[in-house]
Amino acid sequence: MFISMAVDFWRSRALGKIAAKYDSHALEADALHFSTDIWSSGIVVLGLVLVLLGRIWNIVWLRDADPVAALFVAGVVVYVSWRLARRTIDALLDAAPAGVRNKIIAAAWFSRVDGATGSGPSADQTRRVIAISPTCRWGWPGTLLFSVPRQWQPR
Repeated sequence: MFISMAVDFWRSRALGKIAAKYDSHALEADALHFSTDIWSSGIVVLGLVLVLLGRIWNIVWLRDADPVAALFVAGVVVYVSWRLARRTIDALLDAAPAGVRNKIIAAAWFSRVDGATGSGPSADQTRRVIAISPTCRWGWPGTLLFSVPRQWQPR
């Protein structure tokens, strides 16, 4: 078991470096898989040691350490899988990095729109507000652009 953990550690580190170098989500998932195997194996070993100690010292509640360790393994797998799924979904939907939305809105809010067309106010009377939403009402990625009068202030 410990040899397997050492090999998985080596493979996880190597795949992690290559995934970062080539920005590969597939290799990152493989590296994450091997690191999860390490944690899972460690928790299983800990559970088995606690069961053994419970039998040696005749401690009844320690004899149930193996199923509790299995629940911890399941929790680790669900947590790590959820994090990887979120990053992958964000990459597939071209989500903006954290904080970029507010920077775009702030830059657009305080800038003047040049060359405005249409029947609305002229360019010197309006400013463009860009609101970027990760998903619109129907669940599709979307961007909303609109202009407001220069005198209007948000409440």
